[in-house]
Amino acid sequence: MRGDLQLDLDFGLSPAGRTYLARQSVRYPCHLTRPFYLDREPGGLATLFLQSASGGLYGGEELNGRICVSPGACAHVTTQASTIVHRGSGIRQSMTLDIATGGFLAFTPDAAILFAGIDFAQRTVVRCRPGAHVVLIDSVTSHDPYRRGGGLHHWRSEIEIRDGCGHEYVDRQNLEAGGLVLALGPGARYRALASAYLLGPCFGEDVVANLHTMLSTRTDFYVGVGRLPDGVIVRGLAESGSALAVIHDVCFAVGFESVFGCPPAGRRK
Repeated sequence: MRGDLQLDLDFGLSPAGRTYLARQSVRYPCHLTRPFYLDREPGGLATLFLQSASGGLYGGEELNGRICVSPGACAHVTTQASTIVHRGSGIRQSMTLDIATGGFLAFTPDAAILFAGIDFAQRTVVRCRPGAHVVLIDSVTSHDPYRRGGGLHHWRSEIEIRDGCGHEYVDRQNLEAGGLVLALGPGARYRALASAYLLGPCFGEDVVANLHTMLSTRTDFYVGVGRLPDGVIVRGLAESGSALAVIHDVCFAVGFESVFGCPPAGRRK
């Protein structure tokens, strides 16, 4: 229900071909900037930065959001910075993305920083109409500044997708154990985890090849790229936040250029 949402946005398309924020309902702790138009092509794409007035997510907090993109509208929604998930239990966050025919949405929030002792569950629901395109990035990293080794208590993520061809699938990830540290991969060398989903008819085998080429030269992250019924999935492990940012940037840039035929302008944060 809309009354339960802290963030509720509708992007529309003006008669002049410019995407605008047609409706917004924002409650604490969410805060919005005005839309920016950073890219020469397409000139009507709106970029919106989400902000938080609370300093992160806390025990017992539940945040829910919804973003809708009208036919032909093009939007990029990201965050000003990473979101800190503080020690506590019962932390919940959900987002619903609804993209109409011919619409484009890149939803690329910076990584959630998981502090020791958290119980955090997040869920994202994606609904694409035929001919819609979506770039979704979901990532987390851990933080133990005092090296106490307390680790995570419980983290789980669920991505539910219905693509433009009518396929439905769910991607679930779960880490659970007392004193678990986000240390993954061979030698437990990785401290960050990223998943990217590029959905729509423009994301085919050429996109898989481009992502492989651009992500295979680094030694500070490990990435796999595969096909979805109507798109591409990327899963990556990174040694640091800076390495994680490279995965974010490459996935967004490749997805953007595949749809619009030109690279995106920089997003300074």
